Amino acid sequence: MKFLEKVTVFVFFLCVLVACNSDEMVDIDCEEFSVERTDISCNSFNFQSNAISTNPEWFVITHPDPDMVYVGNNSGLDFDPTEPGNYSVIAVYENENCPEGVTIGFDVDVDASCFVDIDCEEFWVERSDISCNTFNFQSNAMSTNPEWFLITHPDPDMVPVGNNSGLDFDPTEPGNYSIVAVYENENCPEGVTLSFDVDVDASCFVDIDCEEFWVERSDISCNSFNFQSNAMSTNPEWYVITHPDPDMVYVGNNSGLDFDPTEPGNYSVIAVYENENCPEGVTIGFDVDVDASCFADIDCEEFWVERSDISCNSFNFQSNAMSTNPEWYVIVHPDPDMIYLGNNSGLDFDPTEPGNYSIVAVYENENCPEGTTIGFDVDVYPDCFE
Repeated sequence: MKFLEKVTVFVFFLCVLVACNSDEMVDIDCEEFSVERTDISCNSFNFQSNAISTNPEWFVITHPDPDMVYVGNNSGLDFDPTEPGNYSVIAVYENENCPEGVTIGFDVDVDASCFVDIDCEEFWVERSDISCNTFNFQSNAMSTNPEWFLITHPDPDMVPVGNNSGLDFDPTEPGNYSIVAVYENENCPEGVTLSFDVDVDASCFVDIDCEEFWVERSDISCNSFNFQSNAMSTNPEWYVITHPDPDMVYVGNNSGLDFDPTEPGNYSVIAVYENENCPEGVTIGFDVDVDASCFADIDCEEFWVERSDISCNSFNFQSNAMSTNPEWYVIVHPDPDMIYLGNNSGLDFDPTEPGNYSIVAVYENENCPEGTTIGFDVDVYPDCFE
């Protein structure tokens, strides 16, 4: 099928929003429909349905008012009430496979204490030492956040670094620091200050020696490999040998290496590490055998795509395509146009604006001449950008 014909067929009647050679896009029936509730905090809730191409309609009842207020038509709902009260969140699902419709409701009780600032005695901050130069500080502040300050000793100045419930601190130089949280509000008029001493040793930034150096290998797929060293300020040099050719081909100078051979063969990946603390140098090598079967095209029925929701506006889609990659498209609803994004085995999708999107993978080759399409609905909410 030619490209223009392909696009015409897929856009016609928004084929990607119904079944198109893929079980991923077929509407579920009434009995299969479900909603999962997640209580994120005392006034923040998420409701996620398993809807596929037909989304449920969402309503909120604020008791004792019996009215059902329409709040959206997405696969999920974020509910963040700004006042205490007794609420009901309702999902109404109906389509051709569920003509009688089904309703799922949840009672949500939000206590007044959720909106009351904690007082001075209740305020606390938890410290997490993630690495020798990576630290996190998280307070229990509710409606009033603390102000954060940094002191770089011996300079006594308090430098403001933020006004959030928590703080990430990643110093790039050794030294003696203090992280200070200052909390004040109507329930804590006199204010309270919590501080933490953070000592970052020079060894955190010193090159490791030959004996300490190592490389970890990860086999991601039959022709995709990652090699990650523990190098700090001096990175290793990376080389690849394609046997039986003995030549070492230079491929980079980073802490790690992604190796994705496009042909079958026997390879060696080599890391060469040398610096003042490792003047004699050290070499670590890995044999990588890539079989010809890794590059055989899969057929239509074997093709699949895995979706990973990394954050509220960052998504990854990875196919099992081998030698023939799928074509990727995005639909920005309500515009029905399919916008071409690329031709790779996978896709990173990071929308910068809220909206309702569809990601579509179109796969076709000699083993799949009729082609197959897999689509995913992606809902990005405005509060993701607040």
